[in-house]
Amino acid sequence: MSLAIDVDKVAEVLLPDGEWYKVANGSFNLDSYEYIWDTSGEKGGVFENSFMTVFGGGNSKEVIAATGASWRDVESRMYFCPLNSVLAVKYSAVPS
Repeated sequence: MSLAIDVDKVAEVLLPDGEWYKVANGSFNLDSYEYIWDTSGEKGGVFENSFMTVFGGGNSKEVIAATGASWRDVESRMYFCPLNSVLAVKYSAVPS
């Protein structure tokens, strides 16, 4: 048996600082994370979106957490953290 958590229903996230953070519009997501340098810009008269990976968590041989959580709050701020920093999640109240 597992604790099946529907990421689309996560409404709040508890972090180690003891605070609950609100999640806007089902924006909670899990994925391997990486740090990048944005190298986008105009090249030969054409704008190109591109980046260079500084550190890729998903393919690293380093002993660190490779899975991260991200979400947007109600004020459109983005949050990113290692998954092991998420202590708990809450769903919104369901009317009975």
